[in-house]
Amino acid sequence: MSANASIENQTRASYIQLTAQSGKEADLAGFLGVGAQLVYETEPDTLLWSALQSQDKKTLVIFDTFGSQAAQDAHFAGKIPQALSGKAHELVEGGWDNGVIPNINNADILAFKTTPNAMSNVKIATFIPLTAKAGEEENLAGFLKQGAQIVKDNEPDTLHWYAIHFGGNKFGIVDFFPNQAAVDFHFAGGVAQAMQQHASTLVEGGWEDGVVAGIQAFSVIEFIKR
Repeated sequence: MSANASIENQTRASYIQLTAQSGKEADLAGFLGVGAQLVYETEPDTLLWSALQSQDKKTLVIFDTFGSQAAQDAHFAGKIPQALSGKAHELVEGGWDNGVIPNINNADILAFKTTPNAMSNVKIATFIPLTAKAGEEENLAGFLKQGAQIVKDNEPDTLHWYAIHFGGNKFGIVDFFPNQAAVDFHFAGGVAQAMQQHASTLVEGGWEDGVVAGIQAFSVIEFIKR
């Protein structure tokens, strides 16, 4: 690991959503399992790497974090993208050019919480895409930064929590839990309550259509953290 590669120094993230070819859901999940090992063995500056799968098995997501833009660039020049580019026509709807490349969403990490040694018990992940109302981008970013501290102070079973900014008015929250009880506690907790109060001002669609309607839940099939 390079001198600056620390889980406490995460600045960049990628969120990549893949749709499995019909009948290839298990094969794509298996490929990502091999990918996790490649990351662990060859990418010391990829600080967190996870593979997620929707309940219907059709949608798979790669979420990973980095300490710098250089580390993120090195990842996308590494072995996993090379391997995926060769298998995408078989495993991913749309192949590499239409099924992978357009769905790579890189982001700045605004704030985060991580839990030391929490790897094997990471079982569930959620992703909430958020679109800021016009002129509220900075306010939404500030709100999400405050949210990280609320999670740190009050939610020991929200194992990892990330607020990310894709650019412009597009934001997101990615978090990881050990079980459904922890998920339920989080969505009844302080950040959710504060978001419910402020969503009508900050988020397109408000609480129901802009936040709740966008919540996506996944099983964690692979998770590594430095």
